[in-house]
Amino acid sequence: MDLFLLVLLWIPMHVVIAFYTGFGAEAKGHRLWPWFWGGLLFGWIALLAMVGLPLKSQYEGPPAPRATED
Repeated sequence: MDLFLLVLLWIPMHVVIAFYTGFGAEAKGHRLWPWFWGGLLFGWIALLAMVGLPLKSQYEGPPAPRATED
């Protein structure tokens, strides 16, 4: 009975976390489905990883070195 309740609570919780993870990643410019599946499999760990994602539209990599004028 306890295992049944654990599974009954675990599945909806991970589905909700997966939606938050996927749509949060999409809002930051990343692909929805890989992050959705990551949230479904890894739960709150994937959600925390998504929170740390940079905004893809604003990230251009390290700044290019400036040319000096002589």
